[in-house]
Formats: sequence, structure tokens, C-alpha cells
Amino acid sequence: RKAIKDFLINTYKLPDMSSTNKRFRMAINKGIEKGIFYLPDGPKGPVKLTNEHKIKKEEPDNDELLVSLSNGQRGAI
Repeated sequence: RKAIKDFLINTYKLPDMSSTNKRFRMAINKGIEKGIFYLPDGPKGPVKLTNEHKIKKEEPDNDELLVSLSNGQRGAI
């Protein structure tokens, strides 16, 4: 939580005030209710993203590589 809060305060130049802390807590709680975040160690522990909301890097399928190479396009494999 501390790292997330520090990132938001430094990136968006937010004041480190009680109103900012309250909104941060409300945002985390709303994310938990919606299933975006979960607390593996309880309310005092870390905040983690659920598996559904993690960003995955998509790699092209082998079929797409073969089609693009057969069309005469050059590319690294």
C-alpha cells in the first residue's frame, strides 16, 4: 500500500493530506469489492491484482508467423 500511495503522490503531484489518504483507502476498497484487487494476508497485508486483471503480453501464434513470412515480409523470429 505504501508503494502504491507514494507512486500516486509523486506521479500526480497530490498533497499528502488526510483527504488524499481517505480517497486512496476508498479506491482500494472499491477495487476489492469489484474483484480487481485482493488481500492475501488480510486487511493489514499487501494489495494484489487478481489474475483476471493482470496485463499479459500477447505473442503471435506460429500460424501468424508462417503467414507473414510466406507473404514475403521480413521479420525476426
